[in-house]
Amino acid sequence: MAHASSDQAVRMAVEAGADSLEHGYFISQPTLEVMAAKGIPWMPPCLIAVKGNPLNDLKALKNIQFMLMPRWG
Repeated sequence: MAHASSDQAVRMAVEAGADSLEHGYFISQPTLEVMAAKGIPWMPPCLIAVKGNPLNDLKALKNIQFMLMPRWG
């Protein structure tokens, strides 16, 4: 099992032999196709818990963006 968010991180996990993937917020169609061909299941998150309503609260929206964006190279 691998936990990854960006398409690059997901692809690296798949190439390293992960047998399932959690999160995957930014998986591209080509990466999904590779996962499907290899029979690798994807468990996307059901929700993101934040303080505030991201629809009308810029700080809450920025918190979501921070949680979802990869912070490594």
